[in-house]
Order: sequence, then C-alpha cells, then structure tokens
Amino acid sequence: MAPPAHCYEGFVEVRGLRGQVESCRRRWAGLRGAALCFYGAPREQQPLELLDLNELLGVQKEGGALILQLRDQKVTLKADSAQEQEMWRGFILTMAKLELPTDLELLPGHIFQMEEALRRERENRCGAQRGGQQQHPPASSPCRARRPSSCWSATRGGGTSCCDPAGTATAAASPSAPGSCGTAPPC
Repeated sequence: MAPPAHCYEGFVEVRGLRGQVESCRRRWAGLRGAALCFYGAPREQQPLELLDLNELLGVQKEGGALILQLRDQKVTLKADSAQEQEMWRGFILTMAKLELPTDLELLPGHIFQMEEALRRERENRCGAQRGGQQQHPPASSPCRARRPSSCWSATRGGGTSCCDPAGTATAAASPSAPGSCGTAPPC
C-alpha cells in the first residue's frame, strides 16, 4: 500500500540531516503533515530521513536558502528557484503551525494550494467523527502531530464536543460552559 500523498514535493539541496557531514545533497523531498520526508528519488516509497516539524523552532531565509531550526538540529534547504523556495517556506510553516503565514510572496493560486492543504491537514489531525468519537492516527505514526490538550469540533447534531488528549470525546460542552476544557479554536 502506497503512503499518503505529499501536500508539496520536489527536489531540494539539503544539508544538516543526521549522519550527513557538511556536504550538500540533492534529495527528493515531500511534505506529509508535520513530517518532511527526504528520498533518494521521486518514486521511492521509504524515506531516507524524516524531519518532525513539531520540533520546528523557526525558519529563516538566508543567502538563497531556508534554514530550518529544529530543537536538536539545523537543516539547510535550497530549492531550484526563488518561487519554489517560498513555496517550501509557506508549506513548512503552514503544516508546522497549522496556519497560513501572512508574509508569503506568492501568487493567489499558490496561496489557495496552501489553504487547501491546511484544510485537509486540519481534517486529518482532528480525525473522522463516528458516533461522537474522534479517530486519530496511531501514536507511533511518524506523521502524527501533537494535539493541543483540548480540541473543539462540531458533532453531527450541531453541538460541540471536547476531546481529551487521546482524542476521545469527554463531554458535550460549549466554550463558555463552566468547567469546559477550554476555548480552543475549531479543528
């Protein structure tokens, strides 16, 4: 079975992956949720390396490249053009923070692509609802994102349910109800 599709992919020059000294390597990269996957070639199914974007502290543009600062790693990415570079920056920040950056220098069609990827990712992270329960990827999945301690989501009846960290609906509530688990934004 093929893995889920990437929301953005392409060739990049990358430096700073684990086990890689200071040399720069050309790799096929694909962004799948909060996982930035690196492959030897476009048709490969198994990534050589995964970066967990939940560990992302910041993204800087520097000398025609992107510097991804993770908690314990610094990775440099360079795309073939300035437009592709900005697409990578936009998609990486969108998937890491679950919001569209406001400072992107892209055409409206590219922004729309990111909005659609963001919508799909929010749906994936919040899971499909079945009978008041939320379904989530297994904790062992490299693409599973960390969830906030509470998550508001619409139920079939039009109300809301509050989910515990495991994604199980704990009680029907409203954000203003006393004792509710918070006023987290909708998933």
